[in-house]
Amino acid sequence: MKKYNRMPLIVTSTGYYSFIPQIPGKSKHSMNKNQGPNIEIPSQQIIQPQGPGPQIPNQEIPQPQGPGPVIIPNPQGPGPVIQPNPQGPGPVIYPSNQSNEKKLKVYIKSVYNQKRVISGYKGYLYAVGEDLGSKFELIIFKNNTAKIKVIDGEFIRIDEKGFLVADTNKENASIFTLININKSEYIIQALNKKFVRVRRRDNSLIANSIYSGESTIFKFIKI
Repeated sequence: MKKYNRMPLIVTSTGYYSFIPQIPGKSKHSMNKNQGPNIEIPSQQIIQPQGPGPQIPNQEIPQPQGPGPVIIPNPQGPGPVIQPNPQGPGPVIYPSNQSNEKKLKVYIKSVYNQKRVISGYKGYLYAVGEDLGSKFELIIFKNNTAKIKVIDGEFIRIDEKGFLVADTNKENASIFTLININKSEYIIQALNKKFVRVRRRDNSLIANSIYSGESTIFKFIKI
């Protein structure tokens, strides 16, 4: 008996193998006979969910900024405000030791009209005395500043109109600067830098002159 070698069986057919996309539950490959060309299924674009946007690592998101805090300047300087003394440039410090005071009793005479000063109606001062006048006591502090008192009367102050009136106590009395110009002759200056003068109309004493002159000169006559 003659032996034949087994050859693989080749099957030919007018059909062809086609690749079909895998469908769940079906075979990955299948043979379709007598079918037309493969139907291409367009791939679907998967749209990924969009978030708020890409994040920039290690970068702070700038915050909108305004002009910054408003600093209101202090109209009077960086330190505490000290109200000015209405009678001068600053508070007056009186010596605590009474021995620092020098007291002098005098008559006050105007060089302008050669009349002595008196304390008249309601304590207002006038330069109208002939031979006699009111007696005054000068309480002199350092730097030739002084308070003036009518002996057996009140201390002198400057009222709101600038007139000199003897109707107050030592604490509320005005401070004057005594400026010596010739021996016993003085100019009396208030702390507001105005000079005391004899007013021509009625010979009253008023501290309102910005210039010194004959009407602002007084002579102190020791008693």
